Amino acid sequence: MRRRLDATPERYALGALLLACIACDDGPKQPPPISHPALGSEQRPAPSVDGSVSLRTAAAPAVSALVPSDAPACRVMSASQVQEAGKPVTAGALLDGEAWLDLEAGGELRVRHTRSARELGISGPARVRPCPEGLEGAWLERGTLTAAAGAGARPGAMVWVSTPHGLVEWGEAQLTVEVTPSHTQATLRSGAIAVSAAVGSTLAAPRGATKSRLSGRGTSKLQGAPNLEALTAACEEAAAAAEEAAQALLSVPGSSPSAPPVVSPKAPAPSAAPSSAAPAPSAAPSSAAPAPSAPLERRSLGGLARAHAEARSAAREACASAGAALAGAENPIAARLTKADARWRLLPRRAPGDAAKGAEAAE
Repeated sequence: MRRRLDATPERYALGALLLACIACDDGPKQPPPISHPALGSEQRPAPSVDGSVSLRTAAAPAVSALVPSDAPACRVMSASQVQEAGKPVTAGALLDGEAWLDLEAGGELRVRHTRSARELGISGPARVRPCPEGLEGAWLERGTLTAAAGAGARPGAMVWVSTPHGLVEWGEAQLTVEVTPSHTQATLRSGAIAVSAAVGSTLAAPRGATKSRLSGRGTSKLQGAPNLEALTAACEEAAAAAEEAAQALLSVPGSSPSAPPVVSPKAPAPSAAPSSAAPAPSAAPSSAAPAPSAPLERRSLGGLARAHAEARSAAREACASAGAALAGAENPIAARLTKADARWRLLPRRAPGDAAKGAEAAE
């Protein structure tokens, strides 16, 4: 007669054995360790309270070890015979835009902007400050700079190369900028550039001009003998003008473009004659826009805003050329440049009480 297993003690023994095996398990299985250069050693994901495995590591690395800084800067892609304060610069170094680099004769440097991926190349002998303040461009006291079209170019994004002779600016272009003590020469192969002369320099052609634009192919040359004192004085003057424009913009009552213009006590009052009346020979029609040379106190809010933007751009250009001429040297004039450079950057703001007064005046 066949024996039935479910009716015998063997089945109970088998069940007890299975339970004992389960009880011997010391907990949930651990996943394989995770290895990462930033961790320094192997780490295991820690189990959560309910026994499931968490994706967080028991000792997470510092964020800065895995994620690059968001601050714009330049990354050195390649460097040969390049030094910063006597120490060699190597590929992979991150430049914060404050350092001046020296290239020996035959030295080569290529940097890439960390945000736009735009690249610039510099050939020695040279002294250069790449990505000043994290911006796309360079201050070049001497040497040769090259740029290619394509990578990093986008609408509205401009590259500034400031030299003791002036500024070379472009959005997308293939060009070479050569700087010597006597001249700055931009050789354009494609695209378009704008060239502006600093104090003490002029364009070789048209002779005596201070600004030019070049498209396609060609050469634009700035020549002169830059004087650090004159360049610094121009920076200070431009910074003061930018500050004045900011104050004039701030003094407009109300915040609407239709707000009445602010009239200086020393300036003549606007004509009260209706627009249909014939204007006096010496007065412009009321519908005419103010002339660019009109006093800041008599411009509309839109005109004041434009004047402020233009004044800031001019101050930035003048101070950058002075900075390129100084080239990081220890000189008492450096303090003046620092002060002027900070002056044009200031954006004054109304105090809450002043804003209320402006609104009342507008009414």
